[in-house]
Amino acid sequence: MLKTILERGDDQIGLFGKTVVVGGWVKSSKEVKREPVAAALKPPTAAEAFPPSPGRKELSCVEVVQSRIPFFKKIIRVFGVSSDSYPGVREKFEPVPKQPPPPPPSKFFLQINDGSSISSLMVVIDSAVVPVSAGHVLPTGTCILAQGVLEKPSSHGKQTIELKVEKILHIGTVEPDTYPLSRKRLPLDSLRDYPHIRPRTTTVASITRIRDTLDFAAHTFFHNHGFLHVQVPIITTIDSEGFSEKFQVTTSKKWGLGSGSDADVRHETVKAEQHIEARDKSKLGTGVKPEVKEDFFGRQSYLSVSGRLHLESYACALGNVYSFGPRFRAEKTGSIKQVAEMWVVEVEIAFSQLEVILRYLLSSCIICKT
Repeated sequence: MLKTILERGDDQIGLFGKTVVVGGWVKSSKEVKREPVAAALKPPTAAEAFPPSPGRKELSCVEVVQSRIPFFKKIIRVFGVSSDSYPGVREKFEPVPKQPPPPPPSKFFLQINDGSSISSLMVVIDSAVVPVSAGHVLPTGTCILAQGVLEKPSSHGKQTIELKVEKILHIGTVEPDTYPLSRKRLPLDSLRDYPHIRPRTTTVASITRIRDTLDFAAHTFFHNHGFLHVQVPIITTIDSEGFSEKFQVTTSKKWGLGSGSDADVRHETVKAEQHIEARDKSKLGTGVKPEVKEDFFGRQSYLSVSGRLHLESYACALGNVYSFGPRFRAEKTGSIKQVAEMWVVEVEIAFSQLEVILRYLLSSCIICKT
């Protein structure tokens, strides 16, 4: 894991020279092409080293061989072989096509991350040592598995260590034209269309790490103070608050889950709501929960608005309890701060005085400030 390399306390000095295998996806990349060697530095050829004498025409190898074809024919006739029946003898030799020169070697500098650390590792690939094309490793999102030696960075920068690749074990390519993170700037609203790669963005990854720290701190605080963690149900038939708008959970087709146009669904939904509302009014004061036939639960069920009623029963039996989980409210407002789903810490304390509760609140404020 890159965390074991990038988050060492000795600035990675003890890792220099070690061979490791790392994997991750490319966050950014750069290609540096080497300049071709100058012609003056090339060793002289045979023609340059031994120039022809003045007044003497220089002949190529093909011309020399073609001038000896009659001599070769005489030798073949001596052995009784006709030149017409011998496919190996040709009047003219076809010139050998020239191969295009290989591309100049390049160096690829890749910033890869595997999610274990906020920082990324610089990976250096020399195409002269590891033959790989730029189109395979440079696009953002490419996954690679490489083996190499950890070295001190060749250039001064933020990086304190880099990996010089000796072998590429695997490359998972992407299509740069269709990969969303290939763009420089990507609005957060558009990330909802790509939930499978949304955690790779710096914003979402940072929020996830912060939330993980807050969750751990909350659970640690309550455990250190003797609270029991209780998981309350998410789907419930009770209304804990009595005034909040709730999300109803149903499998009945008349509530909009069946086939048909949107207008038909809305019409059937309104009729079902009117029918249930009239039936609920007739059963007020009887203490009987209204039932809904042709439904999975057999009665009206909702996403939990609060878990306090469940916690109160647990507190009377187990003492100090708390719950930490999702709560849902179907309140439509124009404010962007109002959300349909939220995670709430709910606490119930039994057989305690107000001073004890204030002490808990003071302790939690100190932890949050720290």
